[in-house]
Amino acid sequence: MSFDGTTSWPTGFAEMFNTIHNSSSDDRRYYAAYNKLLNWMFPSWDFLVSPHHESPDLLVVINHGKPMLFISVKSERWVSNAGTRMRADALVRQHYFDMLGECPSPVLWGVSALGTNIRLYQGRTNENIIAPRYDSSMTQNHLPRDYLETAWELDLLSQEGFNAMKNIAAKIKVQLASQA
Repeated sequence: MSFDGTTSWPTGFAEMFNTIHNSSSDDRRYYAAYNKLLNWMFPSWDFLVSPHHESPDLLVVINHGKPMLFISVKSERWVSNAGTRMRADALVRQHYFDMLGECPSPVLWGVSALGTNIRLYQGRTNENIIAPRYDSSMTQNHLPRDYLETAWELDLLSQEGFNAMKNIAAKIKVQLASQA
């Protein structure tokens, strides 16, 4: 069963993530499942799913040596604290600073995964703009407890999560086809 031909996650998909969720509290425990997900989404020889050489929590979908999509993977415990949410957001933005200029497409897609809670990002390569924009309500001396509290509300395992990931994959594939 190919990703392009499906309308929802396969039966074993949620089970795989639930098994991982219950296995330990290590941040790296979700890494293999997200790797499998990306390889299923991008099975063509045109794509390579690779760990990022400088960041062990980062998977990058590469096309001809250039980044098209990345997923920063952390455990779900990061979602419950304003400080860790701030760090997760900052990590994704740092990855954009590192990769945005390398992306041959108008958009470099990013996903911050805190367990199966995901936040989607878009980096516009021509304008060097990252959306969602940085939330400046936080200052060095004040971090509201609800800082980015709802930012990771999209559940990867839900139908909405599937639709979001399918939409990103389709946009990447269309963009590459138009450049060929």
